[in-house]
Amino acid sequence: MSNRSAMLKLELGMTESQVLDLMGKPSKMEYYRRADGTTTDFWMYMTKGRIAPSFQLTEASFTPLAFSDGRLLGWNRNFYYDAIRVSQEIKAR
Repeated sequence: MSNRSAMLKLELGMTESQVLDLMGKPSKMEYYRRADGTTTDFWMYMTKGRIAPSFQLTEASFTPLAFSDGRLLGWNRNFYYDAIRVSQEIKAR
């Protein structure tokens, strides 16, 4: 099953373990701390393109899944960009 097909079965609130069972290991992971001290974890899954010697992966090749406290918050770039924006604001203070 492709990552795109598997994502159709995602549900908000799923545990990290449930997502791993469904999606497998993510291609990469990132973590961002929010102003309130909580952390948003992002698991990146390749959903566009394919791996080939001449193929270059870009940010748009991956869909981020957002987790907090081990539960799935959602999945899309909006969660990701919000976390980056907030973490940059924290660093600037």
